Amino acid sequence: MKPDEYMKKSVCAIKAGQPMVVTLKDGTTVKGGFVARRTSFRQMPRWALIEKISHENEKVHYISEESIEDVSLEPYGKPILIVQQSKKVDS
Repeated sequence: MKPDEYMKKSVCAIKAGQPMVVTLKDGTTVKGGFVARRTSFRQMPRWALIEKISHENEKVHYISEESIEDVSLEPYGKPILIVQQSKKVDS
Protein backbone atom coordinates (compact mmCIF):
# COMPACT_ATOMS: atom_id res chain seq x y z
CA MET A 1 0.00 0.00 0.00
CA LYS A 2 1.02 3.59 -0.48
CA PRO A 3 1.87 5.74 2.58
CA ASP A 4 -1.11 8.07 2.07
CA GLU A 5 -3.54 5.15 2.37
CA TYR A 6 -2.24 4.36 5.86
CA MET A 7 -2.17 7.94 7.07
CA LYS A 8 -5.81 8.84 6.43
CA LYS A 9 -7.30 9.96 9.73
CA SER A 10 -10.39 7.83 9.20
CA VAL A 11 -8.29 4.68 8.85
CA CYS A 12 -5.42 5.17 11.37
CA ALA A 13 -3.90 1.82 10.40
CA ILE A 14 -0.43 2.53 11.77
CA LYS A 15 0.08 2.56 15.52
CA ALA A 16 3.27 3.35 17.43
CA GLY A 17 5.43 0.25 17.67
CA GLN A 18 3.77 -1.39 14.66
CA PRO A 19 6.27 -3.71 12.95
CA MET A 20 6.55 -3.05 9.24
CA VAL A 21 8.67 -3.53 6.17
CA VAL A 22 9.17 -0.40 4.03
CA THR A 23 10.35 -0.76 0.43
CA LEU A 24 12.00 2.34 -1.01
CA LYS A 25 11.95 3.42 -4.66
CA ASP A 26 15.64 2.53 -5.03
CA GLY A 27 14.83 -1.09 -4.10
CA THR A 28 16.16 -1.19 -0.54
CA THR A 29 14.00 -2.46 2.29
CA VAL A 30 13.92 -1.31 5.90
CA LYS A 31 12.45 -3.48 8.67
CA GLY A 32 11.52 -1.80 11.89
CA GLY A 33 8.92 -0.51 14.27
CA PHE A 34 6.98 2.64 13.41
CA VAL A 35 7.66 5.54 15.78
CA ALA A 36 6.04 8.65 14.30
CA ARG A 37 5.33 10.72 11.23
CA ARG A 38 7.32 13.94 11.45
CA THR A 39 7.11 17.12 9.43
CA SER A 40 9.52 19.98 9.75
CA PHE A 41 9.16 23.45 8.30
CA ARG A 42 9.23 23.43 4.45
CA GLN A 43 10.00 19.73 4.20
CA MET A 44 8.05 16.71 3.10
CA PRO A 45 6.71 14.45 5.86
CA ARG A 46 9.10 11.76 7.06
CA TRP A 47 8.50 8.51 8.87
CA ALA A 48 10.67 7.52 11.81
CA LEU A 49 11.37 3.78 12.09
CA ILE A 50 13.49 1.98 14.67
CA GLU A 51 15.35 -1.07 13.38
CA LYS A 52 16.63 -3.52 15.97
CA ILE A 53 20.16 -4.46 14.90
CA SER A 54 21.10 -6.61 17.89
CA HIS A 55 19.94 -7.23 21.43
CA GLU A 56 21.49 -3.95 22.63
CA ASN A 57 21.68 -1.81 19.46
CA GLU A 58 18.96 0.00 17.54
CA LYS A 59 19.12 2.24 14.48
CA VAL A 60 16.69 5.07 13.70
CA HIS A 61 15.71 5.63 10.06
CA TYR A 62 14.07 8.85 8.87
CA ILE A 63 12.39 8.11 5.54
CA SER A 64 10.71 10.76 3.40
CA GLU A 65 7.26 9.78 2.17
CA GLU A 66 8.10 10.55 -1.45
CA SER A 67 10.87 7.91 -1.42
CA ILE A 68 8.55 5.13 -0.17
CA GLU A 69 7.40 2.65 -2.80
CA ASP A 70 5.46 0.18 -0.66
CA VAL A 71 4.62 -0.48 3.00
CA SER A 72 3.81 -3.88 4.46
CA LEU A 73 2.35 -4.01 7.97
CA GLU A 74 2.75 -7.76 8.21
CA PRO A 75 4.71 -8.85 11.24
CA TYR A 76 8.05 -10.43 10.48
CA GLY A 77 10.24 -12.64 12.62
CA LYS A 78 8.91 -13.17 16.13
CA PRO A 79 5.49 -11.68 16.85
CA ILE A 80 5.22 -8.89 19.41
CA LEU A 81 2.26 -10.50 21.16
CA ILE A 82 2.05 -14.23 21.62
CA VAL A 83 -1.50 -15.40 22.13
CA GLN A 84 -1.68 -18.52 24.24
CA GLN A 85 -4.56 -20.83 23.57
CA SER A 86 -6.24 -22.51 26.50
CA LYS A 87 -5.67 -26.24 26.66
CA LYS A 88 -8.63 -28.57 27.07
CA VAL A 89 -8.35 -31.01 29.89
CA ASP A 90 -10.20 -34.29 29.44
CA SER A 91 -12.02 -35.38 32.57
